[in-house]
Amino acid sequence: MFIKHTSLPFLWALFILALCGLPGQDFPDLSFWQLLTFDKFAHAFVFAILVIMLTVAFKKQRKFFFLREYAIKTAVLSSVTYGGAVELFQQALFIGRHADIFDFIANTIGCFLGLFSFYLIYLRNNTKFN
Repeated sequence: MFIKHTSLPFLWALFILALCGLPGQDFPDLSFWQLLTFDKFAHAFVFAILVIMLTVAFKKQRKFFFLREYAIKTAVLSSVTYGGAVELFQQALFIGRHADIFDFIANTIGCFLGLFSFYLIYLRNNTKFN
């Protein structure tokens, strides 16, 4: 049951890694404002989705009690950590990419937006995870 519920979020995490591994010149330069760029919104969006997917998966799985009981905290903490690791991978492993503290900040903001969205979608409606 664990793999059944967590395979989609893990595939999404690989998708994020693949996107972040693409050379920077492959993305359009749409920096209308220095602080609000398309790139930062993209980072926040994919990490928000990751947190929602992980939280739902951890709540639904039955194999690991800790993950079920602390699904929200674990999803946010692991996603923020993954966001930092992706930035380090960009610096060390990917050609044409570099680590950016503002990308990490956008990743982290996205994680908390995902947490907020999870609360709005699931907990506000008292959705049961059985």
